[in-house]
Amino acid sequence: MGGIISLALVTTDASRVDKLVLMGGGGAPLPPSPELIKLITFYKEPTTEAMADLLTCFVADPSFFGDNLNAIAAERLPLAMRPEVERSHRATFAKGEPLTFPPELLATVMNETLVVHGENDRLIPIAAGEYFAEHLPNVTFDRFPNTGHWLMIEQAQPFADRVRAFMHGS
Repeated sequence: MGGIISLALVTTDASRVDKLVLMGGGGAPLPPSPELIKLITFYKEPTTEAMADLLTCFVADPSFFGDNLNAIAAERLPLAMRPEVERSHRATFAKGEPLTFPPELLATVMNETLVVHGENDRLIPIAAGEYFAEHLPNVTFDRFPNTGHWLMIEQAQPFADRVRAFMHGS
């Protein structure tokens, strides 16, 4: 949701933003992926198994979790089940139709923008990154191969290096 929130901010008041980084950003006019639907509807049957299944959607290769997937899911589920977390999740997706940014609106964003996207992102497909790269006028687009939606975890150091270089103008 960070990409959508950032784009909403910059298209509302660009003076409040210097540079913009979109990482696996939503807001492109694409149909929701089955994995995104799984995230949106998680609270219909919030079990440890459903959490484990959902976690695998965030990475390119589920073996990333090693033998810890079920333990991680079991640890995360009570956090997700806190009433305020569930309420926030449901409110986020209550409107049904996701916020999208048409090309003519994106064309008004003059802020320097870095779009980074995992090529194997199953929640927000690479087509979303390509859409932003095509329609934002002052954009740099970096694809990360063999990487899913959790680019900042799967490729932690390359991601941090790329964002740091962008922010410092190199």
